[in-house]
Amino acid sequence: MLVIGSHALRIGLEEVGKRLNRAPSDLDILAWPGEADYFILEANLTVEKRVGNKWLCRAPDGRWVEIEIATTGSSSLDYLRWEFEMTVSTAADFYGVVIPVAPLEMLYSLKRAHRHSPRMFHKHVKDYNLLREIVKTDALPEITKKRYQETVEREKLRTPSLNKSTKDFFDDKVSNRTFIHDQIHEVMAFGDRPMFEKIKIDPNKVACSKEKFFALTHEERAHCVQEEVYVIALERAIIPMLFEGEGMATPVEAYKWALMRICTTLCSGWFREFALENYEDLMLRYNWTYTNKFLKAVEEGRIRRIEK
Repeated sequence: MLVIGSHALRIGLEEVGKRLNRAPSDLDILAWPGEADYFILEANLTVEKRVGNKWLCRAPDGRWVEIEIATTGSSSLDYLRWEFEMTVSTAADFYGVVIPVAPLEMLYSLKRAHRHSPRMFHKHVKDYNLLREIVKTDALPEITKKRYQETVEREKLRTPSLNKSTKDFFDDKVSNRTFIHDQIHEVMAFGDRPMFEKIKIDPNKVACSKEKFFALTHEERAHCVQEEVYVIALERAIIPMLFEGEGMATPVEAYKWALMRICTTLCSGWFREFALENYEDLMLRYNWTYTNKFLKAVEEGRIRRIEK
């Protein structure tokens, strides 16, 4: 049996002289089936739901306890075996039961395997980047790879193909149907022209060059990502709200959502990893006036409506 999640992260960070920026609430545990039964009995837990290998329990203090049962061939089984071989020394008392606590190396593997999931993304990305700075390298790459694939299959994570023409790529059901996409990019550009034009492989295709991207300065790379964030926020939240009668969205909510999408299922590869690893910096760069900039361009006729 092994404690993972925020409780394990708090204990692990304290051991290296750091603090978790929030108070842990729910308890997450990996366990063999027999261990789970023992813990439920000793801790006086009430099993509320069982879905697959996840048991959701209510503790006496009203908090949730999620127990992930190690099954044959699963990453959870691999993590428990690794812990057994390494003999993790740190343990803590939870509801009267002393349980070993996952070390930071394992927590990094778990966060890395979950880094492209939209579920609770804003919490997980901060934990991931914090652990990445401390741990540096993945000590359990094969288990991480298996866990990552489990996450992809469980949450049905998919990213769009970039091997398409610009016209075909934006001929979907989510891009705005009101204004011309390229003109929104031009208005959101930090310089005379949009940054993505500097890294495209083919002017008529969506795909971009990794070599060209990393030949830019860090500031230019950040601007390249941020231009995309602004455009996505406008096209998929602000414009639908103002011009197409869709749901409400504030500029900061739209920006945060758009950045999450770039870091998870809207992009892939090196562009997504750069955004993910520089998430905090990109959030700090947020400028609420991007919506004003867009609306002024519409008023001045610099962004044309799509002809119906």
